Amino acid sequence: MPRQFGQSLIALKPALLIAVVGVMLLPAASFAGIDTMIEFIVSNNPDLQELKGINKSILSQLKVEAKGTASYGQLTQEGTSTLEKAQTRYSVGLTATIPLISPAEKSQRRIEEVQKERTLRLDVAELIKTYKAERLAIPEENKILISLYNELQWIGKRVEAGVDSQKDYNSKLHDYLGKRKDHELRKEQVGLILEKILSYVGTEKRNQLKGMLHGQDIPKD
Repeated sequence: MPRQFGQSLIALKPALLIAVVGVMLLPAASFAGIDTMIEFIVSNNPDLQELKGINKSILSQLKVEAKGTASYGQLTQEGTSTLEKAQTRYSVGLTATIPLISPAEKSQRRIEEVQKERTLRLDVAELIKTYKAERLAIPEENKILISLYNELQWIGKRVEAGVDSQKDYNSKLHDYLGKRKDHELRKEQVGLILEKILSYVGTEKRNQLKGMLHGQDIPKD
């Protein structure tokens, strides 16, 4: 095999090893149901749970009672020549119920809570679907890269024998390098999506969520 072909193949061997190891290390495509993961995230999302806690605290104290007294007087007149005025007074206890939150504000708080949860569910569902699809594509791409690498070796031997041209080899090499670059970008993207999904729950719940995403047993608290 010409020296330039040999050098090209030697340079590609680390990538081949990485591809093979990638296939071996990736766990089987067994995932918890998307609905299960969404419910887990909703139940453990710090922002949403904080909002629910605030609303529950405020809406549970809708009214306050105010107590006070009021005095009433009455004038009386006795005799015809002398006016003797006497005033009798008495006190009456008053109780008023004052709402802390108006019905409109109560409704608005409920709407905000529902909208926040709905947005969270939609965002998380889309991210999980994308993560599953992208992650499942990685093993298939590894197989393609291995096949392309083996084909490069075969074409290199044909070029050495004068059957194929350098142009044929360069074309396959370009194809391989392009797919390898796309493969690395996909793995990077999968990592970023995973970080985004995990960020929706508190740090103490992230390993549990990661296990659900990867089809592992869910550890108990």
